[in-house]
Amino acid sequence: MADRRQEAVNGFAHLKVFCGASTIAHYVDRANAPLVCGDQRLSYVDIAQRTGLPAGRTARLISEAAAGHRAKSLRDLYDKSSPSSLAVHGFGSGSILMLFRLWEFEGLDVNAWAKQGDHWRDGFTTWVTYKKREQDADTRTHKQPAGGPREKGYRKRALREQKRADRKAGIS
Repeated sequence: MADRRQEAVNGFAHLKVFCGASTIAHYVDRANAPLVCGDQRLSYVDIAQRTGLPAGRTARLISEAAAGHRAKSLRDLYDKSSPSSLAVHGFGSGSILMLFRLWEFEGLDVNAWAKQGDHWRDGFTTWVTYKKREQDADTRTHKQPAGGPREKGYRKRALREQKRADRKAGIS
């Protein structure tokens, strides 16, 4: 066991030489964490180990959702959120998959969370159909946020803002 550990440490040292210590630190260090949920910060490596998925825009969307719910941790986000509160622009199937994997890692029941609300009675079967239903309801009640999809130039501006945020977060 000690030999395997020493071999892994030596291999990591070679990786630091090959890639550069600053590059490795960027992905391992929690100071650059793409997912921040209150006091809980998950680095790129933490997310990959817990979910099997690469961190990027999805992690930032989860961070924004956590900030919107004023969650102090992933467990707190589980308690404070509902499917309807996460059915927002940009939060798609990939985002919900990563969030479910993170919650499963925390030992939380994602099926119980997904069954909250009345969407099961209305024939909701997938995240995509649920999200579409929520967006259609917003359109019917005209609760489009300022700068929403109906505004001229919205898509170009949204893409520019997304690219700017990705560059700032170090995601290309």
